[in-house]
Amino acid sequence: MKNSTIVLITIIATALLYTVISSPHLSSAMYIITISICIIYSKYKNEPNISHIATIIAVSYIIEYLIFHFALPHVSEIVQDKTYFKVIAFGVQLIAGLISFTLLIFRVQVSRIFTDSKKVKLTEFDSVLPATYLYIALISALAVVDSLLSGYLNFQFLNFVYNYYEIFMYIGMAVILGILLSMVICTEKSYRKKVSI
Repeated sequence: MKNSTIVLITIIATALLYTVISSPHLSSAMYIITISICIIYSKYKNEPNISHIATIIAVSYIIEYLIFHFALPHVSEIVQDKTYFKVIAFGVQLIAGLISFTLLIFRVQVSRIFTDSKKVKLTEFDSVLPATYLYIALISALAVVDSLLSGYLNFQFLNFVYNYYEIFMYIGMAVILGILLSMVICTEKSYRKKVSI
């Protein structure tokens, strides 16, 4: 099976699974477990590219998750204006997406700070992952604009972003996991080819 087919099947299956589950806690647990499996695999196979990419994604997600579940509830007690609170919440996701985007754009340079391995190189997946985080940042930015427009000016034309925000984010998460799992599958396939030669 071609690598592109593997990537596409993995992304579609993951997106469908997240949409069916539709539970933030369960989908978060599955997300972190899958990323952890990729990290374990990369350590076992001594693949710093997969390890560093998966670690950037995991750390970014865990920090965002902690902010959402521990800091934002306290902010909601302080901030009485619901629109302002929505802007803060979506703004946190926008900033997290942009930080992840930047880290992944400079992933090779970041990886070389932590290791001097000759295996650290630009992979074919390094161009797709930042684009995925750019998608996440764009959806978050649209949600911020929608919150401001609907909350203060009563414009409802971007309301679909708010209504389907969770699904848009699940699609982004599915693409990220699909890319990570595809990296693992492609790496394993190349190892098996080397062994069979």
